[in-house]
Order: sequence, then C-alpha cells, then structure tokens
Amino acid sequence: MKVLISPTKTMSIRSSIKCKTSKPIFLDEANRINMALSKWSENEIRLKMKLSAKLTSSTFTNIRKWGYKNEYLGPAIFSYQGTAFKHMDTSLWSEQDLIFSQNSV
Repeated sequence: MKVLISPTKTMSIRSSIKCKTSKPIFLDEANRINMALSKWSENEIRLKMKLSAKLTSSTFTNIRKWGYKNEYLGPAIFSYQGTAFKHMDTSLWSEQDLIFSQNSV
C-alpha cells in the first residue's frame, strides 16, 4: 500500500538531516504546476491560496526558486509542519522507519 500525504502551507527546511533520497514520483506534474504558478503575481498567490503576507512572501520565493540544483533541501517528510506531519513525529524515527517511509509514503 502507498500513502499520499498532502503538503502543508508551513515548511521548515532542515538541511542538516542527510539520508538517501529518491526522485519524486510526480516530478513532471509538479514542474507543470510550478510553471503555471510562476505566472501568478505575489498578490494572486495570496488571494488564491488564502495566505498571510509572511506565508505569501515565502511561497512566492519558493515558486521562483523551484528546481534550484545547488541547495540540499532534504527529504520532504522532514520539511512540513502541518498536523499530519507533527503526529508522525519524524524526530523519533529510526533508520528502519526512514526506509519504510521511503517505500510506503
């Protein structure tokens, strides 16, 4: 069984966490979505995504930086801070937990 988790609006990049990563399964779709989003103004992003000014600014920057190759961002599972991610408490995961999540999430 595969589990899909929707990302949250709030991110915290923890680049100090190093582990084997893989290519995202939906990378082509994500690239197409980002191309469409990159045409939006900062105000359009704020209104359409219903974001605060602070979150709008960071989202706008992230859209513009999409695909930046020289920066290690770490696995997405460690980057989001929404309710589902908090309850997974990845800070307690063992190496086996990471391997399992790589194959299942």
